Amino acid sequence: MNKFDPLLSLEQLAGLLDRSTDGLRLSLSHDGEMANKFNPARKKIGRRVYFKSALVAQVLDEVRISEHRDRLFIVDPKNQTVI
Repeated sequence: MNKFDPLLSLEQLAGLLDRSTDGLRLSLSHDGEMANKFNPARKKIGRRVYFKSALVAQVLDEVRISEHRDRLFIVDPKNQTVI
């Protein structure tokens, strides 16, 4: 997280999570575990959406990153579900 500013753009967060920007946008727009984890870090400035880097880092610290079939998944360690 040291290479990021205090705010991450949607594109930066998508890159960090190894997801497409559109896929991440869709996941965050629907009620689900990923939205529940990352939307508290969301900050809208004008028409642009950013995410607070410190809160994103906390979310990533809480979950275990697991690689499966060349795809990055985030697994919640409490209930072992993929978000």
